[in-house]
Amino acid sequence: MLNVFSRFFLLFAIGAFVFGSPLYAKGKIKPPHSSSEEDDENAEQTESKSKDTDKKKKKPKKLATEDFGISAGLMTFLPPYPSIQINVVLPKDFQLGFEFGYVAFSSTEFSIKSSYMGIDFKYGMFSSDAIFYGLGLGTRKINVDDSEEYRQIVPNETTGASTEQVSYVTWISDISQTLIMPRVGWKVYRKKGMSMTISLGIAAPIGSRHDMTRDVETIPGKSAADLDGEKDQKIKDIDKYATATLPLLSFGFNYYFDVW
Repeated sequence: MLNVFSRFFLLFAIGAFVFGSPLYAKGKIKPPHSSSEEDDENAEQTESKSKDTDKKKKKPKKLATEDFGISAGLMTFLPPYPSIQINVVLPKDFQLGFEFGYVAFSSTEFSIKSSYMGIDFKYGMFSSDAIFYGLGLGTRKINVDDSEEYRQIVPNETTGASTEQVSYVTWISDISQTLIMPRVGWKVYRKKGMSMTISLGIAAPIGSRHDMTRDVETIPGKSAADLDGEKDQKIKDIDKYATATLPLLSFGFNYYFDVW
């Protein structure tokens, strides 16, 4: 009876060794741990999970796959500016853009050249279905050439007849100012990376400098005091427009694309 028991126990031990060794080597059967070792292992796993959670929190994700955008549009704060803008898409649906606009037109009496260059912030282009918010800050330069004609009757001492003398003068205004432009916009159309937007806000000068000169020093029949008075009046007339806070209406066609 004892020999039968011994043989059975020996066969059981051999079977356990043969089938258990491969499983133990693959890690499917873990050796017993003490309670302190299990506590240390659980603490390490908890610490590792908390670190992974902190990393996810510290790394904000973009709401869009696009990295850059380019926009072409029209800024209408008298005179209207055709403009182009390049945008960088930032995390949390913010955008930072660089904008440039230029316009020039002339008539028989005057000509105007104006340019705008600045930065533009936008929020909500991807997270919101319809509304986004914008803030522009930049420099506007305006050049105005105003040509005037001065007529004077000059008597001829020899013949006694009078003749009309005509003089032409161009008044040149150079205006430089800083503009701030808060606005609210609507995404009229949006599909994939393309969108069409309309924005409404204000264009407010927060600093302005105005210099005026003329292309001739003297004008026949005009004293220096008369010319200075005329210059001051022209500066006041132009500044009524140039330093005024004007409504801002902007139209834009936008295309966003990813680079990496």
